Amino acid sequence: MINRFVKLFISILFLAGYKCYCAVYHSIRKKSPATLVVLTYHAITSNQRLNFVRQMDMLKKYHLIFSDTRIDLNAGRHYVAVTFDDGFESVVENALPELVKRGIPATLFIPSGHLGQRPGWITNLNNTNFNESVMSPGRLQSIQSDLLKIGSHSVTHRSLTQLQEQETMKELVDSKMKLETLLHDKITSFSFPYGAYNTTVLKLAKKAGYTSVFCSWPIFPLSRMNGFLIGRTPASPDDTALEFRLKIMGAYQWLPVGISLKRKVYTVLKFNNFAGSPSAKRIWG
Repeated sequence: MINRFVKLFISILFLAGYKCYCAVYHSIRKKSPATLVVLTYHAITSNQRLNFVRQMDMLKKYHLIFSDTRIDLNAGRHYVAVTFDDGFESVVENALPELVKRGIPATLFIPSGHLGQRPGWITNLNNTNFNESVMSPGRLQSIQSDLLKIGSHSVTHRSLTQLQEQETMKELVDSKMKLETLLHDKITSFSFPYGAYNTTVLKLAKKAGYTSVFCSWPIFPLSRMNGFLIGRTPASPDDTALEFRLKIMGAYQWLPVGISLKRKVYTVLKFNNFAGSPSAKRIWG
């Protein structure tokens, strides 16, 4: 809870600073660039449905687009897109009806090797999504709608940065082909499992035929949309109204920098602890 409060506090400060930056930018130039926040959900349980509905009602005040839209974005406008990773059945049951009712577009990223099964990549019994089910092939075919796009989330949901290039390419290509065969449609978007990617993975994704790939964290600034790698902001129906509003306004863009600093501090502290340990003294004399 403390960590969550700290994130909220930093986000409020960040948003205030970012608004000042935008005001200065606008005074120098006639119009600021278009901005985009892409939200990432996973499971939406029946207990979370009411909160999810409240969030979607809040979203209706913004310009809503598909996550891979890169044309006709008007300068000065703020856009929001909704995505779901993992293809959970609970999303079909509890989220999609509410999205369709409100005319909200969304993209679902599907791990093709787990269709009709429990999420085999989740091995921790205490994980809140351990007992979820990935939608079946038939279910996936039945949810086709003008408001829904389907993207790939690999075959096995393994971290692509931990694989050899040949294995990575197989995850990228095989998932694409299976989903295209099922849906009789082109699959052009890919969401990295665990958000893990590097330069090699990006090159392979382009080679596999994807035109948009998505990580798990925002990319600063909001207006930096290169048309291929797109940042996202983690969202949950359990977010408070203030947290959610800040997220859709782009206030959590500082997260990647914060995570990077946290890792560096952790590494330094870990090294310092080791340096003073008996083992280190034996190594360094």
